[in-house]
Amino acid sequence: MTSHAAADFHRRDGVTWAAFGALFAFGFMNAVLGPALPYIRAVEHISYLVGALHQASYAIGGGLAGLLAARQRRPISRATVIAGGLSGAALAGLAVGYGATPAITIAAAMLMSLLGTSALIRVWAVLADVHGTRRVVAMTEGEVSVSLAGILTPLLIGALAATALSWRFAFVLGAGS
Repeated sequence: MTSHAAADFHRRDGVTWAAFGALFAFGFMNAVLGPALPYIRAVEHISYLVGALHQASYAIGGGLAGLLAARQRRPISRATVIAGGLSGAALAGLAVGYGATPAITIAAAMLMSLLGTSALIRVWAVLADVHGTRRVVAMTEGEVSVSLAGILTPLLIGALAATALSWRFAFVLGAGS
C-alpha cells in the first residue's frame, strides 16, 4: 500500500464508535414519539389534537436547540453538551413514557428534543473534526446508525406492547442506550 492510499484509509476510532452510539440513541429518541402516541393517547384519555401537541412540542424543542447553538457566545464543551444532552433527553424520555398527564408528557417531549438535538449538533461537529477530509464517510455511516434506530424503535414498541413489560419499557431501554 502506498503512502497516498494509506492516507485515504478511513479509520473508526473510539471517538467515532462513541459518536455512532450517540447517533443511535438520538435515532431512537427521534423515532419513539410517533409509535408511542397511540398508547399515550389511550392511557391519558386525550384527543388526536392533544396527541398532536406532543409532536408540535417535540418540533419546537429541536428548533430551539438549533437557535441556541447558533447564538451561543460562551461555548460549553462539546463533551459536556453531548453527555448532558443525551442524559437529560433520556430522563425526559422516561417522563414521556411514564408521565401521567398531557402537561408532563408534552413538556417532556419538548425537553427530550431540545436536549437530544443539542447533543446531536455537537456529535456531527465531532465527527467532522475527527475525520477531516473523510468526514463524508463518517457522517454517512453515522446516518446509518440513526436510520437503524429509526427502523428498530417502532418494532420494539410494538413487540413490547404485546408483553407484560408494555410499550413503556421501550423508554427504559432507550434511556439505557
